[in-house]
Amino acid sequence: MSEPSHVERLAGLTCRVWPAISQPAAGLAPHLHGLGADENAMAVFGPALPGPLMVLSPRAPFVVVLGGNPWHTQPARGTWPLLEDFDESNAHMAALLEASRAQGHLAHPLPIVGFSQDAPAADALAIHHRPTLGGLALLAGSLPHPSRPPRADQPLSGLPTFVAH
Repeated sequence: MSEPSHVERLAGLTCRVWPAISQPAAGLAPHLHGLGADENAMAVFGPALPGPLMVLSPRAPFVVVLGGNPWHTQPARGTWPLLEDFDESNAHMAALLEASRAQGHLAHPLPIVGFSQDAPAADALAIHHRPTLGGLALLAGSLPHPSRPPRADQPLSGLPTFVAH
């Protein structure tokens, strides 16, 4: 992103924030980075966003031995993360979104972007916080593995979604 950015601590997470250029932001767009990255990695996607959105890219709350910050506790080697593996990161993101609202950042509609191994975190957030979302973009990633029967209420029904791999 070519516009200036700064680092903030919101709800206990280190976040890179790119303010809107010369006009009020039309919304807040959280970007969740992939494994091995941090809050700086998602700047490359900013120019593709429509309108004057404020981009908020938090550093994931977990640390792995080999480096990097994932949005879930590490599953057993060779297994996909389960939807509930993202429960703690969902709590972090809910607190982060509430903190951003308290600071006056617009949060509706809220398009969320998830990249690589942490695209499932964006999907898990969408499933649990659907009313606050205006869109979902999953980039070069996967979905969390279901560990229980599908939800009857279909929380993602009607959510504008972009998936690219």
